[in-house]
Amino acid sequence: MLLVQLTLTMLASQARADFITLTIVCITFYMLENTENLRRSTFRNLVGLIMVSLVYDIFWFNINGNADDGDGGMEASIRKFSLLMSYISFFFRVSLPR
Repeated sequence: MLLVQLTLTMLASQARADFITLTIVCITFYMLENTENLRRSTFRNLVGLIMVSLVYDIFWFNINGNADDGDGGMEASIRKFSLLMSYISFFFRVSLPR
């Protein structure tokens, strides 16, 4: 699931900066590799960060959700693709903490 989320985040980052989700995925990979120092609070903080990224994405969708803005051309298709990947990543991330 983390590899799918990482791929979706990279595809969504073509036209928007989605560094919060990328950071969460990298921290999760680190936590899975170094399990000797983990506590229950670490996982709770990770779920909290995922919720923060969801709220951030909701605000971003409200502000920049219209992919038709801009000058058009090739950039418009990249923005539309990035917006589609952002929506898929958002709904995939909702199921991630479970």
